[in-house]
Amino acid sequence: MKKALVILLLSLTFGLVVSPAVAQALTPTLGEARVIAAINAERTKRGLVPVKFNGKLTAAARYHSPDMARRNLLTHRSSNGWYMGQRLRAFGYTSVNCTYYKIGENVGRGYKGTIWRTPEGMVCLWMGSDAHRAIILTSSFRDIGVGIRWNSNYTWRYFTADFGRRVY
Repeated sequence: MKKALVILLLSLTFGLVVSPAVAQALTPTLGEARVIAAINAERTKRGLVPVKFNGKLTAAARYHSPDMARRNLLTHRSSNGWYMGQRLRAFGYTSVNCTYYKIGENVGRGYKGTIWRTPEGMVCLWMGSDAHRAIILTSSFRDIGVGIRWNSNYTWRYFTADFGRRVY
């Protein structure tokens, strides 16, 4: 009985986390907004359309960064085994009823006391990597969600930027 109650409560809690209404009600934190602004500066310098804040992608990114921070591990795989695509779908960013669906993800971490721990520094770091820059400059992306979290002893700051586009 107790186990069933715990499962029910966890299911309800997870349902609230991935609920489209809840996810769309999110607003970016100052740090998240700074990451988005720095990414859009890089995109617009190259004539690309800016990406726009998306609550579902943000919920997924906000799930992943603390997960990496708890484990002190930089990875695209969540502790529950989800890879990016599974995570984004779990938080409601799906390909259902889409004629076009594309997703991408950048993760990174910056050490305390360095420029890389700042939103702008992390975007600069990503732009210095061919693979990360390619994600940022993918012309088809229109949506973005960002999550940022320090690890428990505030030595590393973890960043997740989830990108996507859905066309109906």
